[in-house]
Amino acid sequence: MLSVFYVGSFIEGDSDRYTAKEASILINSYIERLLLLPKYILYKIFLFVLPVKNDVVAFEAYWGKGYSCNPKAISDFLESFDNIKRVWFFTQLPSEINEGIIPVKKFSLKYFYYLAVSGCFISNANHPNFFTKRKGVVFVQTKHGTPLKKMGIDELETKQSSESAYKALENRCNNWDYVISSNKFSTVQWKSSFPFDYKILETGYPRNDLLFNYSSADIEKVKENLGIDVSDSRKIILFMPTFREYHEKPEYYIDFNDLADKVSLEYIILVRAHYFNDGMSNIPSLPSVLDVTLYPNVEELYLITDVMVTDYSSSMFDYACLKRDTILYVPDYNEYSEKRGLNFDITADAPGLIVYNYEDLIKSLTEKSYNNADQKLQAKKFNLKFCNFDDGQASRRVAEQVFKYIITDIK
Repeated sequence: MLSVFYVGSFIEGDSDRYTAKEASILINSYIERLLLLPKYILYKIFLFVLPVKNDVVAFEAYWGKGYSCNPKAISDFLESFDNIKRVWFFTQLPSEINEGIIPVKKFSLKYFYYLAVSGCFISNANHPNFFTKRKGVVFVQTKHGTPLKKMGIDELETKQSSESAYKALENRCNNWDYVISSNKFSTVQWKSSFPFDYKILETGYPRNDLLFNYSSADIEKVKENLGIDVSDSRKIILFMPTFREYHEKPEYYIDFNDLADKVSLEYIILVRAHYFNDGMSNIPSLPSVLDVTLYPNVEELYLITDVMVTDYSSSMFDYACLKRDTILYVPDYNEYSEKRGLNFDITADAPGLIVYNYEDLIKSLTEKSYNNADQKLQAKKFNLKFCNFDDGQASRRVAEQVFKYIITDIK
């Protein structure tokens, strides 16, 4: 029974491979799994004795970290349909949640109940390895970005992963019934990286619907949420890098104090660390530099952004829906492409200006070279290639295909 929870090799006699800190983490993990054992047994009983409830839809985003991304957009669209019961899984229960949603703490008894009886699961990641998908249950894998980086079996090959890693990937992907695609490139790449039996929904990303359906009042509200004076005429930069697996605490090659000194008269700087990182320790507390890592919905940040500065983050593909200025700041391009693996050369097919060092980044901001005719043409080409499915109606299209037998009055 314990093997189902994948008790780590520490308890199998490989303790010499771990530091004291790592050993402590593994011991705590083992204890937590032992404590979960009675609930896991109940989960197995639920699977056997309880019927599937086709009207219950269970949502999860980023392994339960929040109420966001494509699952949120689909959930919001379904709000008006009374014949659908919406359940959300969270690692920590939110203090506030939209009306009509049932919040459930992960690994609680309630969680195992809904994991057993829900008729549909909508997630942008995956459920635990012990998750058992019942006959007739639908799993919608929404994904959470256009795959610039190597994914799935391609990533495992790049990292020379073990056979067990391939098997675990196969087991997870065999749960999927639908995978959402935001563009033709993604459609091809999902099938290549995850060559399993599911249907691709070429609907566009539901989370991007907001980028086509917003008002000036929405922009003002986001600025007010961040404490930005709506009368401030400075442009807003959103610095949004991806994570580096080979750096435990990346600082992303920027001195924010120096950056603020050089550009704060013309720009407000928003900084958002990747959700795999706890944050960036070099973000100063300055009026012109705001840490927006914990802001719940990144799409709202896009609305107020004039210039995105990113690297290999898939945020560039979503932001491109707005046809605004983008700078790719890639000082470690060779290292990143070698160690992480990329599906295409982003420097040859960029959404805007490319800079390879900090000095050129400063120069591009002060001279506004990201906004010239060449960069505008690049942005247009990028938009046509990677945003051609997005038009503000993706949530509706997903609902029409996934819930066509439950919802009959989608308008």
